[in-house]
Amino acid sequence: MNVCFTLKLMERHIPVNLLMLLERWFTVGMTCVKWYNVWSSWFSLSCGIRQGGVLSPHLFAVYIDSLISKVQSCGLGCYVRHISFNLLLYADDILLSAPSVSALQSLLHVCEQELLQLYMAINLRKSSCTHIGARFNSDAIKTFFQDQDQDFAFQDQGPYLFVMYTRGRPKSIFHFRP
Repeated sequence: MNVCFTLKLMERHIPVNLLMLLERWFTVGMTCVKWYNVWSSWFSLSCGIRQGGVLSPHLFAVYIDSLISKVQSCGLGCYVRHISFNLLLYADDILLSAPSVSALQSLLHVCEQELLQLYMAINLRKSSCTHIGARFNSDAIKTFFQDQDQDFAFQDQGPYLFVMYTRGRPKSIFHFRP
C-alpha cells in the first residue's frame, strides 16, 4: 500500500489492526495470468487494487474521495434544481459534465491536478468527449482541446454504465478512466 492510501485510511480512523492487516495483505499478494489453458509464472503485485476483489470497490472509493471533493467544491458543472451533476462515477468509470467548453476544461484541470496527487492520470486512450448543446455541430470544442494539447476521441454517442448518451442538446460531457 502506498503512503497516500495509508494516510487516507488513517484519516478515516481505520483501526490499527485492520490497517496492519491490509498492509500485510497488499505486500504478500501474488498472482498469475491464465490465457486459455496456459498459466503464467507467479509474480508479486506491487501496486494497485485487486481486480475483482471484494474490498476493491470500497478501497478505490476511499482512494479517490478527494477527487470527488475537489470537483464538487470548484462549483463548475451542470446543475439541476441547484444540485450539481458535474461528476458521475462508478468505480473507475468517470463522467464529467459542464455547461461550456471552458468550464469542462476547468473541471479537467481540477481532475488532472488531484489525480497527480494520487499518483494517477487520465487514460486518454479510454477517454472521450461528446458535445451536447445548442452548437453541438460546431468543431469549437475539438479546436479548443487541441489548442490545449489534449488529444482524445470525440464521439457522437457513447455508453455510460447502462445509459447511452448521444451528441445533440443540451451540455458537454467528458468520459474518462484514470
